[in-house]
Amino acid sequence: MIRVVDAICGAGKTTWVFDHIRTNSDKRWLFVSPYLSEVGDGKTKGRIQLELPALDFKAPGTSSLSKASHLKNLLTAGHNIACTHALFEDIDKDTVQIIYENGYHLIIDETMDMIEVWKEYHPQDITALAEAGMINIAESGKVEWNHIKYPNYKGRDLSVKNKCDIGSLWLYGDSIFIARTPPCVIDAAKTATILTYLFEGSLMAAWLKVNKLSYTPYYPEGLRSEEEIKRIIKSKLSIINTPKKVLEIQRDDRGMYAPHTFSYSWFENADSESLKVLGASLENARQKSMPKGAYFWTAPIGSTPYQQLKVMTHKRWQTDLDNKDGSKHRTFVPWNTRATNDFADRTNCIYAYNVYPNVSIVQHYKTLDIEIDAEKYALGYMLQFIFRGSIRTHNPMSILVASERMKTMLENWLEI
Repeated sequence: MIRVVDAICGAGKTTWVFDHIRTNSDKRWLFVSPYLSEVGDGKTKGRIQLELPALDFKAPGTSSLSKASHLKNLLTAGHNIACTHALFEDIDKDTVQIIYENGYHLIIDETMDMIEVWKEYHPQDITALAEAGMINIAESGKVEWNHIKYPNYKGRDLSVKNKCDIGSLWLYGDSIFIARTPPCVIDAAKTATILTYLFEGSLMAAWLKVNKLSYTPYYPEGLRSEEEIKRIIKSKLSIINTPKKVLEIQRDDRGMYAPHTFSYSWFENADSESLKVLGASLENARQKSMPKGAYFWTAPIGSTPYQQLKVMTHKRWQTDLDNKDGSKHRTFVPWNTRATNDFADRTNCIYAYNVYPNVSIVQHYKTLDIEIDAEKYALGYMLQFIFRGSIRTHNPMSILVASERMKTMLENWLEI
């Protein structure tokens, strides 16, 4: 049974789930959350250990073993366990079997993508694997290891073989590996509960559908309503007017709006002058249009775009990007940050990213008759980010959204 608790940030999902675990302390629990601050690292307690001390949640990381091996040992021993999304998504079939045999109940705090473009392999590597007869491609696009020709393979491409063996590797086009988490990682649990907001726009919803895993919406009694919280947000959130020069960047040579401005690919290809204008305009707006107070900002991070960000930022932001001030005082926060209270003191937010799902993943799902709603996907991530600031505690906050597309989404969501 898979339940989805789809409720707005601040509705009380985490409080409810901790009460639910406490009430059902006779069951075995596996709690999965994005950050170590929530689950602990085996040495430092996370939120769940502090909130539920009597249940003695263990976190992998306190032994000489790898975290994956330590997780397996903890599951075998039947402990209540808390781990990160990253560790859970990469568990092997033996770990899945232990989850099944020991009857674990799974809680997933915020959605996981359960799919990624596997960049570890260059297109030429993929071609070489196929030409060597190491892999076969099924009509569906699924990648299969050639066990007849390479039955006991232990070489450089063992990771490809392992993914093939658990049925998680697919080919998109002729040269892109797509790695999908196998459905057994969820199906092995006695029950699975997903805590999220705007679930239908997530990649996890698409993953459940493509794997034919049915799920049921569940809204626990006692949670605050979306209408109530949105009324509060609407009264406390001030949307700053977009600077003129930032609007001009979003126009093409004919004066038409370019909807992909400030996307990942835009940052990847933008010239230095446009980036400098963007950075200077945002900083000027922060100083002159926003009230005094702590701020946080975001834009896409990745190889080239991250380097490009350094061109657009002034000296203070530059230091921040290099993380010289330490994470506690940083103002740059990754765009996909969720499930943390670390920035609840920030009263000003600059959102300089135009979010789209990965094109290869969208097209991969499309070939399997699963559509990704790009607008819901983007809105979900933006709202999660905004709720990291002071607005999550219903205190006033100002926000500057650089992208017209993203700003319009926010205004429509607030119904203003």
